[in-house]
Amino acid sequence: MKNTLLVSILVFLFGVLIVSTVLRFTSVGDYTEDSLATVHREMILVEQRISEVKPICTELDQLRLHREELVNEINEIINSPNVSLSNVKEPPKAAPYESNLESYDVKIATSITNNVDLDKLSRAVGWAETHDCQLGYGKMFNNCVGLKNGSIAPCSKIGQNNMCIYDTPEDSYKAFRKVWSLGYGSRFPTYKDAQIYTGNDRPESWLSNVSVKYYE
Repeated sequence: MKNTLLVSILVFLFGVLIVSTVLRFTSVGDYTEDSLATVHREMILVEQRISEVKPICTELDQLRLHREELVNEINEIINSPNVSLSNVKEPPKAAPYESNLESYDVKIATSITNNVDLDKLSRAVGWAETHDCQLGYGKMFNNCVGLKNGSIAPCSKIGQNNMCIYDTPEDSYKAFRKVWSLGYGSRFPTYKDAQIYTGNDRPESWLSNVSVKYYE
């Protein structure tokens, strides 16, 4: 209904425009064939505009009717005596991210137990920790793998934050292989291993980087 009213208003306004044009030419005494041609062209434009607006208004009316039908259907469903919202079950909740990751890592570790390549693992850890001794304490102390002084492989030289200082990057990789084989066994790191090794400092990221480098 509103759209029909809109069309009527548009037609009225365009009609006023045409009449005002005619009166303008008449008032100045210049009502010639040229002015008639101008009015005729404007009438054609009005008709074109009306023909463009009508389909849009019709489509809007159809959409409004469809919306009202949908609203009525929804209300009927809600008010139906056979429908009880209390019977709707919640979707099952996903397991926590950490437990999923840990479970996944346990499966990986179990599948390659006693088959882990300690040299390859040391290089992967070196990449995750210092990008192969290019960053941080790797560059400062030749400590590619981020080892701190401990009972398994005590350091002869200790630097900032209890970090081991090695003479060469290769010495740090050798120390890692000893620490891992004695402290963690011959398995690939699990999520819990990552938590212990990193001090729970973003273990997910550490384990992801180690895995990518190890298996590339």
